[in-house]
Amino acid sequence: MTGPSTIIALTGGSGFIGRRFAATARAKGYRIRHLTRHAAADFNPDDEVCAFDLEAANHDAASLRDCAALAHLAAYIPHNHDDPAAA
Repeated sequence: MTGPSTIIALTGGSGFIGRRFAATARAKGYRIRHLTRHAAADFNPDDEVCAFDLEAANHDAASLRDCAALAHLAAYIPHNHDDPAAA
């Protein structure tokens, strides 16, 4: 499955774990397509960036076209960690 044309779609690529996952996958020969709300994030220039909002009701299938896998590493981090119900 690995090879220079194998693409992994990645959510959470600008986060702590996502950045490390992308670097490791890239080192193993995968290409990365970031599915992100933050197109201006500091992604590796070799990576693809695709506008994607996890909260949207519908998603464009083109976001995953030609991808061998999807790594979902995005997380919701509340502003108030003391109250799990706080947004």
